[in-house]
Amino acid sequence: MSIPSLSLGGHDHYTPEIRDRILEKLRAAPSADGTAYQMLTPARLRALAEIEATGAAVVSFYMRLSPDRRLAGAWRTFFSSLYDATLKPIEDRRRREEIRDELDRIGQALEAKLPALNRGVAFFSSRKLGLWRQIAVSVPLPDGVWLNPQPYLRPLVRTRDEHDRFILVLLSEELSRFFISQIGQVEEVLEIRAEQPRKALTDGGPKDRPHVRVTEPMKHEARVLAHAAELALTQFEGRYLLLSGGLEVRKAVIQYLPKHIQQSIGERILG
Repeated sequence: MSIPSLSLGGHDHYTPEIRDRILEKLRAAPSADGTAYQMLTPARLRALAEIEATGAAVVSFYMRLSPDRRLAGAWRTFFSSLYDATLKPIEDRRRREEIRDELDRIGQALEAKLPALNRGVAFFSSRKLGLWRQIAVSVPLPDGVWLNPQPYLRPLVRTRDEHDRFILVLLSEELSRFFISQIGQVEEVLEIRAEQPRKALTDGGPKDRPHVRVTEPMKHEARVLAHAAELALTQFEGRYLLLSGGLEVRKAVIQYLPKHIQQSIGERILG
């Protein structure tokens, strides 16, 4: 999985162009390799809702992955039952073979890798549309297969607001990383690299402990990181913002956050 990355020079100001680049990275994040399970995000849910097939069926496959089903591959029994129950009523041979092919593809993905720890999995597949999505959630999902012109999304929609979504930011002067987290799932969505700013020593304090003055490049970087956190919170509809990193860089970023975003910072800021 490729993590979208943005590089900043030591004198890069926060500009509309920088804002557009950050938004572009967040909207593309994270780019899956086609075999990875993805977290359910508002953007992914909306993208699925916009799909409508003409002359083709979208296979929407849901299965609960409780601990007992993971034990000794017990999930295969339930998959087989769904497989047979879906194909049996289809009388048209060509359509049955098309759906069989889609279900075989889903079965192969499950055999290759089950999502770690998650209790529910959903697949949306249609070779005719070039559609393939693997989504894992940490709450149980109902077993079922639906064949419709559009993805069947009701089970996913019901899970969307069951738990709060967080934006986690690991702050550093050289590399800052942005994550979304929900129900124990964590997915990296952006990293921002910056030239290491230099701090200037000034007089005014004890002789053995001169003051450290924050340089202009550090201020520019803090402003960019603050706006990136704000954009991530909006893009992924996060409820809380958690910041981790050195006290100095955290303070620098917080002062550039809008008041309403400062109020969404978790009560316990990670250090």
